[in-house]
Amino acid sequence: MRVIAVLMAFCVAMAGAANAATVTVNNHSFENGTTDWVTGGTVGTFSPAGFPSTGAAFIAGVDGSDVGFSNNGGFSQVLTDTVAAGEYTLTVAVGDRADTSLPVYIVRLLAGTTTIADATDPSITSGWADVVASVTIADGDALIGQNLAIELVGFGTQVNFDNVRLDFELATGPAPIPLPASVLLLGGAIGGMSLLRRRRKPA
Repeated sequence: MRVIAVLMAFCVAMAGAANAATVTVNNHSFENGTTDWVTGGTVGTFSPAGFPSTGAAFIAGVDGSDVGFSNNGGFSQVLTDTVAAGEYTLTVAVGDRADTSLPVYIVRLLAGTTTIADATDPSITSGWADVVASVTIADGDALIGQNLAIELVGFGTQVNFDNVRLDFELATGPAPIPLPASVLLLGGAIGGMSLLRRRRKPA
């Protein structure tokens, strides 16, 4: 019987996992230059390892080898996923070089052309920190069906972006996953064998 309970718990856990998903962001760490990103103003990519003046913490915190930088410019990407009811969490690594001060910047999540979440953190110094913008979309929201988009904008020299991630969790979970008949039969067989062993034990 314990086997059946474990199997049921596993199936429930799998049902919960099915609620969450990672939305694809192409070239999320700028390892392919600005490919897949629409750019405006003065932006580009570089490898911090080749610039010791950026600081050890800045170099060590890079995801991969390259990062995107903005000098009064921005990156944007329209995603293939469309808005659905649930919670979206946009996470962007923002970096401050040791040899420059962090300017004003903002990271945005959009539905079509409408900003649905944005965030900034001016306290980052000489390294990297995750900046998080989240939003919950209700059932019936007029934005459902619009394409998701991401914007990373800097308003000075120099802000750095890396490791752009977008996670999604359904507003309501799927129906519970039923245990397959074969699993139930296996659990029943094991339970029956356990009972037979107990009966065969000498008093």
